[in-house]
Amino acid sequence: MFKKLLLTFSFALSGILNAQVTGLSDWTVFVDPGHSQTENTGIYNYSEAHKVLRIAWYLQELLETKTDISAVYLSRTNDEEIVSLSQRTAAANSINTTWYHSIHSDASSPTANSTLLLHGGWRQNGATVEKSPKGGKRMSDIMVDLYSRAMRISTRGNYADRTFYQGFPDNHANLYPYLHVNRESNMTSELSEGGHHTNPAQNQLNMNDDWKKIEAYAIFWTFLKYHGLPRPQVDVVAGIVSNLENGKPINGATISINDTSYITDTYASLFHKYSTDPEQLANGFYYLDGFDQDSLEITVSAEGYLSQTQTIAMVDSFFTFKDFEMISNVPPYITVNFPAEGDTNVLDFSGIRISFSRPMNRDSVEAAFSIEPGVDGTFKWIEDDYTLFYQTENMLTNTEYVVVLDSSAEDKYGNTLDANGDGITGDGLIFSFKTGKDENPPVLQSQYPGYNKKDIELLPVLSYEYNEVIDSLSILDDPITLTNDSNSSMVNGTTLFYSVNNKTVFNYFPLEKLEPLTRYLINIQSGFEDVFGNATASELIFPFTTGNEDWDITSIDNFDAGFTSYWWQPSQSGSTTGIKESTKLFVEDSILNRLTESTQTMGMDYEWDLGSSSWLLREYLSGGPARSKTFDKSYKLQVYIFGDGSNTKFRFALDEGTSTSNWTGHEVSVWFPIDWIGWRLVEWDLSDPDMVGSWLGNGKLDKSKYRIDSFQLTYDSSSEKGTVYFDDLRLVKTSPVLSLENNPNEIPKNYILNQNYPNPFNPTTKINYEIPKAGKVFIDVFNSLGQRVEVLVESYQPAGKHTLVFNGSKYSAGTYTIRMRINNKSFVKKMTLLK
Repeated sequence: MFKKLLLTFSFALSGILNAQVTGLSDWTVFVDPGHSQTENTGIYNYSEAHKVLRIAWYLQELLETKTDISAVYLSRTNDEEIVSLSQRTAAANSINTTWYHSIHSDASSPTANSTLLLHGGWRQNGATVEKSPKGGKRMSDIMVDLYSRAMRISTRGNYADRTFYQGFPDNHANLYPYLHVNRESNMTSELSEGGHHTNPAQNQLNMNDDWKKIEAYAIFWTFLKYHGLPRPQVDVVAGIVSNLENGKPINGATISINDTSYITDTYASLFHKYSTDPEQLANGFYYLDGFDQDSLEITVSAEGYLSQTQTIAMVDSFFTFKDFEMISNVPPYITVNFPAEGDTNVLDFSGIRISFSRPMNRDSVEAAFSIEPGVDGTFKWIEDDYTLFYQTENMLTNTEYVVVLDSSAEDKYGNTLDANGDGITGDGLIFSFKTGKDENPPVLQSQYPGYNKKDIELLPVLSYEYNEVIDSLSILDDPITLTNDSNSSMVNGTTLFYSVNNKTVFNYFPLEKLEPLTRYLINIQSGFEDVFGNATASELIFPFTTGNEDWDITSIDNFDAGFTSYWWQPSQSGSTTGIKESTKLFVEDSILNRLTESTQTMGMDYEWDLGSSSWLLREYLSGGPARSKTFDKSYKLQVYIFGDGSNTKFRFALDEGTSTSNWTGHEVSVWFPIDWIGWRLVEWDLSDPDMVGSWLGNGKLDKSKYRIDSFQLTYDSSSEKGTVYFDDLRLVKTSPVLSLENNPNEIPKNYILNQNYPNPFNPTTKINYEIPKAGKVFIDVFNSLGQRVEVLVESYQPAGKHTLVFNGSKYSAGTYTIRMRINNKSFVKKMTLLK
């Protein structure tokens, strides 16, 4: 039974002083709190499902105690049951209720927070058509206004659901509502999105039970207005108490009106359920009701703050909102200084940093600052005057310095310094440190390819990472050159360098494919200097040999345009956990993969909540062209990642299924530690069972179809935060460029291009050729129109008999021409490809 009796409630919802409203005796409503159990956790682990159920409870109580409504039904009544979408609409249809209202909150980036109403509708013949029975649009027009004003946030508006998700063409392909609850319910319906549970401030407000009354009232008043019924007098005072200096909500503040009071949530009273960090969460929210005066005197007090008393005028038709910004009475103290007391061998000569607990009076702090021996420098203030940075110009090596900040330093409210934070003003800060001297030049600490490595891809990003920052002025033009060792020809390419986390990496991007099975030499110039002028003394030369694999590439997403429409913010995924609010996806247009002429990359700032018990960042692909690319396990899955050297782990995640409409599970790759800086190609060979990891599936790629689900990151004793970039997500099939059966000991007398065998062929054929004298060999394939479709050989080869394999799987059936050129001679043969 879906009706929930009033007797099960014990909530105090005065809020309205008038007698029962009449006029709903012939009206019933099915209230559907979205999701189940603790689904869709917000950024601080408080779930959408938990919040909206309690809004539904409060809404039901309001309707059943304040009106003569015939009946109120709930789709679920507790946090344990799991109710599917089809069960919800089936229940509403079986009851034949008058109205269906679905309560939700939304997910997006941490900065997004707005309301949204969606009624059933679509586009047909250039007009928007509303679902029948009608009324959802009119109800939503009312609710989107009241809901937004009650929550005090912006709105995205009220939409026919299919137009919100699929735009405004003249005609939609599907002429019915987009959302299940609008599509499958037989009665008038709509769905509300009450803010974003992925917004940090909103998620913390959602945790407060009284906050949910605010949202319940907004829906309740909407129902009344829709039916033309009067709104009873409102007697609620609510607001947020925060710190004037930094805007942070205050925990444990006491708000007193007449003989009633309210204490804002604290770690002990609430937030310990969602965090192990007592300082992490706060909402500062208060809610008091039952007042019938025209004006009220409100007193607010909190430990460490000056008390306030204000008189406010009551609003009798809406919430009376009154926020308080409190001024701290705690004197400023030092939170951190760099260098720290007693530091030795300090090599960061950029400056002195002192951070305070409160925003400071700049003039007083600068006057109180001194350093011995004297150092020229410039004062800079950052973090809204919480941090002083003294940018030094001529610090000496191997020298002991003493920094003094005397007790005359004041904050912006005239409180003098309490440097040690003991609550007693009048003590200053003194710390000493000793500079060191770096006499070692930069050292190459990692590289790709490794020394004398073989089977390197034909279009690689070459990477050379140094252990410290290299002065850009010491880097000359063409710091890296690449040479074909067989003929000493130079390879055209671009060298870029990046400084990341106190290291410098050089990335070399060849502008053309390298030749297969060929030895190359990388030459790195000498003279790179660190910030102390220590220079590398000699050139470095590293050989490597290319492999024999050609890549047939299918792009999934090159991230050059529009990817933010389909790749969610990490906090939007319910699977994401253990991140901080600074984590975000963004568009980057300067750190680019030069191999593919990229114009954009997908950037990811991440920060782990080290107080969490688990960490997963799921960067989910929700739709779009990239989502529609399906494949089997005969491919290799690749993406270029610009690493930050953090050792944060990365993996691919896939949906698996048996058809494009039957995606039954998920599989992942093994984890790849991001232990490099700069660009690096990461590859998952889907045919290799040892590269399948463990997540929600069975650890096997045992289905016929796959598509991208997400990129995933995790913390594993790695850096607390960092930034990585993704580019050119793609599928690759490999085939040998050359299948050489060379016999240089048997020197032929003539140049010969033999007929391919077999001929006709499907899809591969062997091509034998003989050259009596070494030289650069060119072998090309042309179609019947004379267009060159493939370059098979373009390399210096010794005299001898040679064999290669041509793979025609990507070409249509027909007649093709093979042409061999060497030493100013040319030979051709015809061959026939069958399909």
